[in-house]
Amino acid sequence: MLQYLRKNQPPAVALMLGAGAFDSPVRAAIKAFFKALFKSTHQSCRQHQHQHQLRGWRCGASVLLLAFGLTSTTMAQADTWYRHGYWFDGQSFVKRDQYVRDGLFSQASPTAASKVVDLTGHYVLPPFAEGHNHNLQNPFLQKRFAAQYLQDGILYGLMLGGDSASAKATRQMLQHQNNLDVLVSGVTVSSSDGHPLAMILQPGPNGELAQAQQVIDKMFVAIDQPADLDNKWSLLLQNHPGIVKIMLVHSEDPSRRNNPAYYGRNGLDAALVAPLVKKFKASGVRVIAHTESAADFQTAVHAGVDAVAHLPGYHWWPGKTAADYRLADSAIAEAA
Repeated sequence: MLQYLRKNQPPAVALMLGAGAFDSPVRAAIKAFFKALFKSTHQSCRQHQHQHQLRGWRCGASVLLLAFGLTSTTMAQADTWYRHGYWFDGQSFVKRDQYVRDGLFSQASPTAASKVVDLTGHYVLPPFAEGHNHNLQNPFLQKRFAAQYLQDGILYGLMLGGDSASAKATRQMLQHQNNLDVLVSGVTVSSSDGHPLAMILQPGPNGELAQAQQVIDKMFVAIDQPADLDNKWSLLLQNHPGIVKIMLVHSEDPSRRNNPAYYGRNGLDAALVAPLVKKFKASGVRVIAHTESAADFQTAVHAGVDAVAHLPGYHWWPGKTAADYRLADSAIAEAA
């Protein structure tokens, strides 16, 4: 879409601004507009018998909300007429009016009671929604990046990481960011020699070094054996997470265990994935898997995870070949 804008350079196109850039009446109009679009998207998902996951992202994250510049004659309400706008349809901008009735987009003509929002020839852009990021997953990062998200029109996000305490604090902070709708996982499950331990143990800005015992079962939860599934279950479910992230890093390769070169860079034992996912799903918790090899992907899919955060091949480990990252047709079919 950005390439389309650069190529065509429509003269009246607005800057892609977050809703926070506008005055209060317009912010309210935008917020109601987003709500109507999300509601209609959800209804469309149900009609096509798609499971509504991650607030509709499986059904097309690009239509969850909008970032646009406009002038408004009134605040958007249940029966609203959006006039004189150009709407992006996935290929190009189409000039048309759009209506909202009973909180849903409608092709019906406006009534005499319709409230009017005049887009004055501006371009309505599908918004940006991040399905996997870490920029807002703790209070420090939230303070640093939240304003940038609003400015860039990234109004939905899924933060896959962090610990339960920082996630709870982040969610409380985000309650005051009315224009950001972000899900924070807050529970990461790996092994005691697994990712992200090596990353966390890197020297801090002042040269300080964390110790593994300060990190494990605090910044992430380590599951190394079947007994841990029961012994650490309360730790995994503290603060009632709705989504958890599990780590799989070449789980098919036993030579990585007890190897200093891979300390802090491994993940769960493949044999633990299915029972772990089963327990989470029985508790109503969705599971997203970090995978790095084709075998990881197959293990995660067969275990019934809800989504895969990393597709194999984004990083090739030494000694591995394309065969280690090429997805099997059977795994693709099962995932579909």
